[in-house]
Amino acid sequence: MDATAFPNAWKQLADGSLLDRMEQDGYEILVTTDKNMPYQQVLTGRRISVVVVSSADRKRISVIAAHLAAIIDDIMIGQFSLLGFDGRLTLGIGTSS
Repeated sequence: MDATAFPNAWKQLADGSLLDRMEQDGYEILVTTDKNMPYQQVLTGRRISVVVVSSADRKRISVIAAHLAAIIDDIMIGQFSLLGFDGRLTLGIGTSS
């Protein structure tokens, strides 16, 4: 699994445009802290999945890193997943398959 921070130029993109750009550039998964994205974007028909974590705090992320990696390995194309800081998957919506 490779992880890449997206380019600074992408920070100005709205969510839909960001997902479009990521798909164009061959990305398969976005890990974000934007808890509203599952309610604002539809992934049906897209080739990208989104994992939402509750905080960008490195210490908190390190606690759930193994759970995050497992979700990334198992996520279906076109699915939103919300990972809580207890390591539980609290949302898995929007599968397009």
